[in-house]
Amino acid sequence: MTASAALTLIGCGAAALVFSGSAAASTHGTRQIASTPVNPATISTDLKQQTGYSASQLTTKTACGAPKPGTMSCLARVLAIKSTGKSASLLHAPHATPMHVTQATRKGTLEPALTSAALGTSAPTAGTSALLQWAYDTTWLSAQNPINDTIAIIDAYDDPNALSDMATFRTWNGLPGCAVTTCFNQYNQNGQKIDPSGSGTAPNTDPAGGWEVEESLDLDAVSSLCPYCKIDLIEARNPTTPNLEAAVSTAHNLNANQISMSFGGPYSPDYVSQSGWVFSGVASLAAAGDDGFQTSGDVQYPAAYPGVTAVGGTTLDPDPSAPRGFDESAWSTTESGCDASQPIPTYQNGVTTNCNGRAYNDISADADPNTGLDVFDTIGGPEGCSGWCPVGGTSLATPLAAALEAVTGVSGTSSPSWTYSDASLLNDIVASSDGSCPDAFLLCNAAIGWDGPTGNGSINGDVVVGGPGVGGSDATGVNAYDVTLSGGVYPNGAATSYYWQYWVNGSSPAAGTQTSTPPGTGIVSGQTLQAVSTTLCNQLQPDTTYDYSLVATSGTSSEDGYDGSFTTAPTESTPTTSTNPSIVGTAYPGQTLTGEPGTWNDQSCNSTQTYQWQESDSPSGPWTTVSTSPTYALTSADLGKYLVFTSSETDTTANPPLTGTATSQVVGPVEAPATNTAPTPPTTVTTTTPTAVTLIPATMLKQPTFQARTTEGSTIAVNPGVYAYATSTIVQYYRCARGCTLLSTHDAWTYKLRSADRGRYIKVVITAYGASGTTPIVTTRWIGPITAPTAGTITISGTARIASAAAVKGSKHARLASVLVVKRTSKALTLGVTRAGKTAMTTWAYVLKNGAVVHCTVSHSLKHSVKLSVPVSKGESVKLVAVRA
Repeated sequence: MTASAALTLIGCGAAALVFSGSAAASTHGTRQIASTPVNPATISTDLKQQTGYSASQLTTKTACGAPKPGTMSCLARVLAIKSTGKSASLLHAPHATPMHVTQATRKGTLEPALTSAALGTSAPTAGTSALLQWAYDTTWLSAQNPINDTIAIIDAYDDPNALSDMATFRTWNGLPGCAVTTCFNQYNQNGQKIDPSGSGTAPNTDPAGGWEVEESLDLDAVSSLCPYCKIDLIEARNPTTPNLEAAVSTAHNLNANQISMSFGGPYSPDYVSQSGWVFSGVASLAAAGDDGFQTSGDVQYPAAYPGVTAVGGTTLDPDPSAPRGFDESAWSTTESGCDASQPIPTYQNGVTTNCNGRAYNDISADADPNTGLDVFDTIGGPEGCSGWCPVGGTSLATPLAAALEAVTGVSGTSSPSWTYSDASLLNDIVASSDGSCPDAFLLCNAAIGWDGPTGNGSINGDVVVGGPGVGGSDATGVNAYDVTLSGGVYPNGAATSYYWQYWVNGSSPAAGTQTSTPPGTGIVSGQTLQAVSTTLCNQLQPDTTYDYSLVATSGTSSEDGYDGSFTTAPTESTPTTSTNPSIVGTAYPGQTLTGEPGTWNDQSCNSTQTYQWQESDSPSGPWTTVSTSPTYALTSADLGKYLVFTSSETDTTANPPLTGTATSQVVGPVEAPATNTAPTPPTTVTTTTPTAVTLIPATMLKQPTFQARTTEGSTIAVNPGVYAYATSTIVQYYRCARGCTLLSTHDAWTYKLRSADRGRYIKVVITAYGASGTTPIVTTRWIGPITAPTAGTITISGTARIASAAAVKGSKHARLASVLVVKRTSKALTLGVTRAGKTAMTTWAYVLKNGAVVHCTVSHSLKHSVKLSVPVSKGESVKLVAVRA
């Protein structure tokens, strides 16, 4: 095996990805666990179950079309069938039960609340209220009665079926009823009641049916997260700006706490002041729009007003393997932008936004019609829907955000400032983008901390202290007798105990429930999501299906998560690996290699692991065992040898015990490292110069100069300078990562960068020889890492702040990934790297001091996101590298 091939196994990756752009520092403390990117395949499966169509067979259409001059448009997006253009309908009415919640009484006992469903509830299907409550940790908050909050919904035209349609939605979603006067009122823009309790004149209906879909969407979204809120539906005569503004003013006069505006329009001379849209002590929230990133001058109002909370959109998808239970990315067509005509709001001071003015958005929630809310609307029309249909758009995100403010009570001011002060308690969205903004990365790309598409993050009940919440719950490592259960618990500010309950499928949970630990044994605390897990050892029976759920309890309440299930194997089987063992380190004498045992599918409490280091003179063997420890220290005796690392796992439950064995790739041959010292002078060097003549000291010489770019395809050109009395000058090029390999194209004054150099450094060594007996002068220059359209780097200071973030771009400015400083100590930085897009990537890091590479980490596969620990000392910096496969 050649030295360069060995580097592929034990050194940095073969290519790299560029991280560039300014860092976005978070000033709000430790962030919530960053949401992982959604999986399009699971979304397509959910859509097929809901509508009978896959994602490729569906599209979206705007419910209200583009706004005409002087008007605004509703921003609902209806899921439609590509082949016909008709709205997609559900195959079956939704039916989902919220999580089981009990609440503390004055006597200190727990009694059933709103969600008093029987234990053993399956996880809700997509598009339901229960799923939204679960995703945004509002199950306990949504069950509170009374809420004592009024949300005003502003729309245009009349929906005569608004009340009855909302009643149907609530019934099928397991929500309480909403009676006229006590819960629901419908007004015209002048404040006259037009519901059954009033005699005001209703506006005309929208003949296309689009605004009626919008009204049903708004009512159903508010009902989903705040079923006990009072709702005022205020209908403008038509969607002209003055009429909508009049309806907003009426909402204020009716003492609304939140005003939800799921409409908008581009900038026009009408938008001179926000005075008609913002009121002291009232939270005004507006949809950001559904047309992607907006360039300068094309701004969405009223969302762009500094006093309005601008709500962006996300794509939300269940994922039982994530502690939260969900993946969430920026919705690809949510709108974001920069209004340079407005001054930078005070709440954005100190927040990097890449905008010299009002940057939006502030907060976000589910908006993708593919993962949106199943709405019930009976008006119909060419742009509407008749019955149940999936609807999204930032029109969905806005009433969800208003309802979150209501159940948490965080509003009470006209400013969106709370989304910045409480940013650390929101769900940080770090994946996807809504357009291209090469000169203002954060305005269109989801990143750690604030970003344009999702603002400070998606809505989260964590922003207030309350009852505990339950995230996802997953079963892994299932064999005949054992299982590992993992999930997430939201303590929400109170000491919270947790445990898993499990029972044989088909039996009565009340009679057959067992627990992983005695209730109250596991304790978590804090405000944000906590990952938890347990392993049931020898507590299961072979060939049996079990149901299980995660339970969280505090002094406030108890919450039972949704059920999962798993089936144990009939018999124990030989352990196997899903990831083979590997060797970490540099194959040089004096270095210590570390064996990574791989990922075993039988990592139960009944298993034991053993290791072997084997050595051979040939990469094909035969092999001799030289060590049985996890590490192996190389000496000069290992020079020329090849090595493999073998990991074995034995399941001791089986009789006789079963052992699986897996072996790493071959590493070697072990060789001495290349050094910076020059080689022996060539035989062509003249020795006739008088011995009294010596080289002038290096400080008096004209140093070599370099013309060098770091982009693949460019040429490194060397001017060796003037070396007085030098008899010979040699230029050598090395390709370097964890070690350096002398290139075959050395001894030339130029070197053209190629694909094999991606992500590597090129070390140029210029050696000038003088008379016999004099000391050569050596000049070394490190150039790199070498970038490409799909490769690049970013430099991170060893003093980088925790939660500082940066964007990743290729040499042609395409967004590739993002990086977050997760942890910093005096000896190391821990970096979180998140992939952009769907293509697999590889990432690693160099440590630099005075421009020279002093260390390089091993490479890591970047399928979604990874954490990278980089040793760094004072005066050193980190160059993070990644490459798209």
